[in-house]
Amino acid sequence: MEKQLEEPLRTAIAFLEEQNYRYAVIGGIALSQWGAVRRDLDGFSAWICSAEDLIVQKIYSGRDKDWPDVEALLVAQDGKLDEAFIEDWLEQFAEVLEKPEILTKYRKLVERIKALH
Repeated sequence: MEKQLEEPLRTAIAFLEEQNYRYAVIGGIALSQWGAVRRDLDGFSAWICSAEDLIVQKIYSGRDKDWPDVEALLVAQDGKLDEAFIEDWLEQFAEVLEKPEILTKYRKLVERIKALH
C-alpha cells in the first residue's frame, strides 16, 4: 500500500471501529491486499471485501480502467469464486441501471478466460 494512504486509512478504520460501524475496504487497496477476510495492512488490520464483491463493485462502477482488475481477479481466483453470487448481483445492477452490456461484457470475459485454461 502506498505510504501516503496508510495514515488516512488507519485513521478512518480506527474511527469506524471505535463507532462499531460495519465497513469493508474496497477498490485498489482491496485489490492489492486481497486474499483473506481480515488482513494485516502494514501493521494494522482492516476488513477487506470479498473477491466477489470487489468484482461486482468494479464492474458496477462502469469505468473501463477497472476491467483489467476484474480480469486479474478472475484469473487469480479461478475455481474459488462464487460465480452465482457475481452473476446474481450483476443481473440486478444491469437491470436497475438499464445497462445489460455490463453483464454481457462480464460473461464474455469469463468465457475468454475459461477458454485459455
